[in-house]
Formats: sequence, structure tokens, C-alpha cells
Amino acid sequence: MLHPLLRAKSLSRWLPVAVAGLAVSLGIIAGSARAQPRLTRLGIVLVSDLDTIETGARGGYARLAAALAAERAKGPVLLIHAGDGLGPTLLGALDRGEHAVDLLDRLEPDFYVPGAQDFAMGGQPFQARMGSAPFAKLAANLRQPNGQRLEGFADAKIIERDGVKIGLIGLTDDRPSRDGSLQDLKIADPLRTGMAVARDLREQGADLIIAITHTERSVDRQLRDSGLIDIVLSGEDHDLAVEFDGRTALVESRAQAEVVAALDLELAIDEQGGRRDVAWWPRFRVIDTADLPPEPAMEARVAEFRRTLELRLDEPLVPTDIAIDTRFATQRSGDSILGALVSDAIKVATKADCALVPAGMIGGYRDLPVGTVLSRRDLYEFVSGDARSVVLEVPGEMLLLALEAGLSDYGSGSGRFPQVSGIHAVVDVRLPPGKRVLSASVGGRPVDPRKTYRLATLDAVSHGAEGYRMFRLAEPLVDERAADLAFNQVAAYLAAVPAITAPTRGRIAFR
Repeated sequence: MLHPLLRAKSLSRWLPVAVAGLAVSLGIIAGSARAQPRLTRLGIVLVSDLDTIETGARGGYARLAAALAAERAKGPVLLIHAGDGLGPTLLGALDRGEHAVDLLDRLEPDFYVPGAQDFAMGGQPFQARMGSAPFAKLAANLRQPNGQRLEGFADAKIIERDGVKIGLIGLTDDRPSRDGSLQDLKIADPLRTGMAVARDLREQGADLIIAITHTERSVDRQLRDSGLIDIVLSGEDHDLAVEFDGRTALVESRAQAEVVAALDLELAIDEQGGRRDVAWWPRFRVIDTADLPPEPAMEARVAEFRRTLELRLDEPLVPTDIAIDTRFATQRSGDSILGALVSDAIKVATKADCALVPAGMIGGYRDLPVGTVLSRRDLYEFVSGDARSVVLEVPGEMLLLALEAGLSDYGSGSGRFPQVSGIHAVVDVRLPPGKRVLSASVGGRPVDPRKTYRLATLDAVSHGAEGYRMFRLAEPLVDERAADLAFNQVAAYLAAVPAITAPTRGRIAFR
């Protein structure tokens, strides 16, 4: 039985609860000449931000596959993936997302909309991997530099279910274009694009408009409240969300398929006297995948990719022409070779003006003699596989405060000491904290307190880790949700050189 609050296409925006209409829907007016509305149902399962082959007590591809099998056994289901399926991950950096497309295809998604992290490997690699993916892909605001659609992508699609025309729009986050991290593709404003495409779909006869978005919650709500879109199925925010006001709905599943949102749409088609009205009502369900055993075939395939990752981590990466002391104490006492390599790598990868990595976030337990051939597994010991490199817009005054913070407890063994790239500072740690930086420059020019700089650092540092609380106030140009793993950037940086040689020293010069 349909709920009395129903969306009607051909009336003004919302259908009032009319007594006669309610009586007809309940079948209590006997002998009425008015035909009953024709009823149909459509199931939708939403997933997003599923990019890892690691599994825990809930979530992951194998448990999601089990959830989908149960849902599909009940009747027709649309599987919607709202983006961030390619990574960045350790294996994704090695196979350029091949394993992710393989696993996605096994889920048999009906529609995929890319997210910001899907572009972390770059626009061209993204196109090469996703352009030929066998499932349908939507992105109305994503274009080639020449304005053309990407191969294999559509802006929107109208599908028909039992006579109901459902328009689906794909919209991705435009921050990679706005912050400059994506140079070889263009992403337009998702709000303006979504509203324009929704109007076009209405003109084409769509009864129900669904926007599949990988955008921030604020953008999702503006789309929902635009008066043009009925349902927003979103990714990006990583948390479970179900919002419904009796007229429009906004839904998101928890990241990594830990908790999956399902919708059972009840639709009524009323065709009388040449007029056609379609009304809908959603029933929401939440699937906790911790309650499901992994689906065996998907679990086996994921295990194959884990074995592949283990083998590839041991592949030789680069030899060293110098001895490298990776020990934590060395990173915290002054410029180090490892600190220079890591900070140089993320600066180059992000095209930042400078980089700062606290010493406490890198390091190991051993010396590497000359001639050591590093593998990715070795590198994984020295650089966290979870840390992402972000870019902040920082005023020169804030950068000077950060250098002072990094030196404030020098000699205590803490992890604050700044390993830097593009920065040269002369310091005197005998002076009181807050007055230890005698001079500092970026790119060979003195730091201007009023100028802003693009600073690359790690995501935890942008939230104040290791005492860098001032960075909480910095404007993120590339935040962690659009950023690559620092491990991948360091690995790519080292793989591009014939051998590790001595980097520039004296970046933090002691007086």
C-alpha cells in the first residue's frame, strides 16, 4: 500500500493529500469509474568509497557481494556506485586500477559515477582504465580539455521500469579542477550542471529524477532542494545518511560498504483522461555487512589480488649509492636523507612551492648500506601506507610559526622536527622557543609573512598532528579526499631515478 504523501509529476511541486484521492488509493469508494493507479516497485542498493582489498569485521567486496546476492534474490535491483572505487591504494599504484575495475565488474553495477580519488593517478590514466570498463558510467560535469565527453561516459540516462521513466544524472566533485590537482580533465560546477541536466530530462519525459553524486553534503542538499531533483544518491562524505522530508530524499552509504543503504521505491502510475501522474514513496533499509558471511567467489578473487600485492611489494625499486640511516632518532635530530627524499617526493608530485613532513611520521629501525636495493616493502617500513599528501595554502607568517613549532622542543626526541623541501632555514636552538628561526626562505627568496605559499604535507599534519595546530586554519587546496598516498608518490619518485644519491643537505641549518 502506498503512503498518502506521493510525488506527482504533472501537478505543482507537491501533491496535497486529497480526501478523494486517499479514498481511491485505499479502495473504499465502491463502484467508482476512476481506475486504480498502477503500482510497481524498484529496488536500489547504493555503495561508494570502496577502494581497498583489505577487510575487517564488516565491509569489503566479498561481504558486499553477499548483500547484493540477497537483494537481487528478492527482485529487480539497481546497483549504484557513487565513486571512489579506484583508490588510491598500494595495489592501485602498481596496476593502475586494473584490480579495482575487475572487482567492480564482478559486482555488476548498473551505473558508476567517479569521485575525486578516482583521479588521484591523473586524468589520462583514469580515462585509460575507466573508459573501457564494461559497466555504464555517468558524469555530466566531466569533460576533456576540448569540451568533449570522455569515451565510455554519458551525462545522464533515462531508464524505463514498468512504464515509469527514471532519469539518472551523474555528478562528480569539482574540487580537483578548482584546486589544480587535475590538469588534464575539466570538471564543471556540479550544482549548475545538475540543475540544467535535470530540466532536460524532464523535457524528455522523465517521471522521476535521481542524481548520483560524489559531492560534499552541502552540494547534495542544494541539489535536493533545487525543486528539480527527487532523490540524491551520494558518496564522498563516508558516513551513513538518510534524509527524507516526505518530498525529496538524500541517501549515502558508509564507506567501504561497511553499512549499505537500500531503497525500495514504490511507484504509482495514474493515467486518466489523457493526463499521466507518477507518484513515489521510498522505504529505507540499512544493511550492516557485519551480519553477512563473505561471498565465496568474490572472497577468492580478493585473495588472489592480495597475493599479487605481496609479490609486487618485494619487487626491486631502486639501489642506493649512499648509506641511509632510517632510524627514528636520526630523523628527529636534523636534516636526514630519508626526510629529504620523502619531502622532495611529495613536493614534486603535488607541484607545491614547498613541503614539510614531521620527523615522527617517517623512519625505521635500520641502516641501509651503500648498494642496498630498496623494494616497496622496505619503503613501506619507512613511510606509512595510509598517509595522504595534501596541499595547504599557508601565509608566510603561518609557515614561520610552523617552523618555530617544529623546533620548539628540539632535543627531546619528539617527532616535531620539520623535514622540508623547497625551504631553507637558519636556526639557533639555544634561543627560547618561538625565537629560534633566524631566517627562512622558500625557493631561494625570504619568506614574506603576507604572501601565501602552496605547502605539501601529510593529511594528519593538516589536522594539527605533531604540534602543527596552526595548519588547522590553513585553506586546503588538495585535501585528503582528493589526495594520493604519500607512499605511492615516494615510490614513483624513486622509481624514476637510476639510484638514490645524496640530496641537498643543510635545509635546516643550525647556528
